Amino acid sequence: MITKEKIKAAQCGDAAALNEVIEELYRPLLGLAQRLYSNPQEAEEACQEALLLVAKQLPSFEHRSQLKTWAWTVATRCYFQQMQKNGATQALRLEEFRADLEQGMSEATEAKQEDGLLLSQLKIYCGRALLQILPLDLRLSYTLGEIFEVSNSRASEILDVAEEVHRKRLSRARQKMTDALTGHCGVLNPNAKCRCHKRLAQAKKLGRVCETPSTPFHHLKDLENQLTQIQGAAERVGLYYRSEPQAYPEPELRGRLAMILRSSSD
Repeated sequence: MITKEKIKAAQCGDAAALNEVIEELYRPLLGLAQRLYSNPQEAEEACQEALLLVAKQLPSFEHRSQLKTWAWTVATRCYFQQMQKNGATQALRLEEFRADLEQGMSEATEAKQEDGLLLSQLKIYCGRALLQILPLDLRLSYTLGEIFEVSNSRASEILDVAEEVHRKRLSRARQKMTDALTGHCGVLNPNAKCRCHKRLAQAKKLGRVCETPSTPFHHLKDLENQLTQIQGAAERVGLYYRSEPQAYPEPELRGRLAMILRSSSD
């Protein structure tokens, strides 16, 4: 936890303090980007742009809100502008997502216990891809309100909208994601056609999973056991997304942070 004194030191030009502030914010800002962008590399690049803005604008932070709230506000505007510029604000059609699921699905493949961590990776990749069916405004509200469990008042501050607007977006997003996941995902619905183990061979072929990931993934079976304890469909979908481990940057984090800090001082 970054103290108020540390933030003030960073605002006054203390390089070591600024490094600590940026390192503290890297994961929450990366976590947001990973839900907004379908491409992991694009999410990393967008996060670095957002962190650079945060570093440059930190002297203007007035301590009226939490640092993370303020940083999420800066990052949200940055991501939205980047996606508008790149023409990436359109939602993915569910039919397109369904077609991708069916491609390369192996009905004869059996689930193997030793594939547990690979299946967990695939679940995360698939879940993030499915978020793309939400229009960007709904995706932002769902990510903040449902996945990160940010309060309605705080989320509306981050998104710069009325609290009622955020609540309505969140409600619509919850319904859309509940319908999509319970209709297609075997993790949530055992009767659904798509099961992670049936998609694993294709995912390996496409490079969507890694045999030696740098991120500590939870075992998919643990999530399935937790889901059996929850009755409500929307609540089950929320847990499905919140079970994803905290965002971990690539191992060269410190080198990237150093680059960001050098850029902010130019």
